[in-house]
Amino acid sequence: MSAVLAIIATIISIFAVLISLQQAVVAKRATAVSALTPFFETWHSPPLKEARRRLYAGDLNLRNSADEVALREVIDRLDFLASLVCGQIVSARVVMSMFPHSPLNVWNTAKPFILSEREISPRYAENIEALVERHYASGASRTVFALPGRALRPRP
Repeated sequence: MSAVLAIIATIISIFAVLISLQQAVVAKRATAVSALTPFFETWHSPPLKEARRRLYAGDLNLRNSADEVALREVIDRLDFLASLVCGQIVSARVVMSMFPHSPLNVWNTAKPFILSEREISPRYAENIEALVERHYASGASRTVFALPGRALRPRP
């Protein structure tokens, strides 16, 4: 009789562990959603959409302080998102499925500016670069969504 009770207790313990693991997965997904929702809303706000459009078209003039602020806002917001990936709060796969072109396009068009900023601040936008490299390391194509403009040049 005690052997049967021990087996039943073991089975119940195994189910409890499985349920705990499932709850951990659900909690991680909830954390990801709560982290991504405000970012998604801000990223798709009219000012950031316009800043990204101008960045991709090569229409930002970095001698204009308002344009530089807009560029920095795009880079800083995306670097925040990429930091969630680097910190394993959100998976790279989720980010790249929700924002399939943004990390690649921002990195490819703003890279000269970012690299020039690294002369002053060596870790500037490093999370964006890490996210893009992780994306490429996964075997993804290096082909970027067609951009109408050209890469942004560093400030003179």
